[in-house]
Amino acid sequence: MSELADRLRRIRAAVAHGKPRAAKDLAERALSEAEEVPELQVLAGLAARDLGRPGATEALAEALARPLGDPQDRLAGWVAVAEEADRRRRWDEADQAWVQACHEGDQGAELLLGRAGALLRAGRSAPALPLLQQATESDDSALALSAWLVLSGLFLADWKLGPALQAAEQASALARSRHNWLAFSAAEIDRSEVRVRRQDRPGALEGLVAALQVVRERGDPGALLVARVHEVRSAD
Repeated sequence: MSELADRLRRIRAAVAHGKPRAAKDLAERALSEAEEVPELQVLAGLAARDLGRPGATEALAEALARPLGDPQDRLAGWVAVAEEADRRRRWDEADQAWVQACHEGDQGAELLLGRAGALLRAGRSAPALPLLQQATESDDSALALSAWLVLSGLFLADWKLGPALQAAEQASALARSRHNWLAFSAAEIDRSEVRVRRQDRPGALEGLVAALQVVRERGDPGALLVARVHEVRSAD
């Protein structure tokens, strides 16, 4: 079984490295043999999906319904099923698959963000909020940054200005520490929007100009911030 599993993983690796012909040469026998090995059907389903075979995602979902297979393969399988359901706008199926992926992946921040994103695309912000808040606690600052930025936008959409400002400030600090000036600009724009809604347009402009100075000192032109400065000024 380990030899067959190795062949199936080589198929996936060949596809990932842009070698579809090599993948197809390996696939015919390996996928056929895997049909007789229940423990490898999740891995085989992933390989078939990578190859773009019709019905591969549906077959993968059927394989995942059985409690068999390598845990990492099962995690990858649920993510693949979730993403496909999301792409097809089958929101309930996508959420169910993301729940399974989060379970397999021990509620990792990347999975929480994936599920939250699918819920938001389905127009369901309420169940997405606690997932995003949990993701902000990630040790991976890039994932925490993504969560704070999304939260900032959601709070602004609901006119929850205090939480929006807190989220934007957290995002700004993380983005600055990571030298991610695009995310820093987005967070500072959200901070300015809170001030504008609080009728503090001068404070909004002051904050934007300070942020623009920060990014320009680091060699970034700050196009988003420049546009926001013009927007706030033109509204006077």
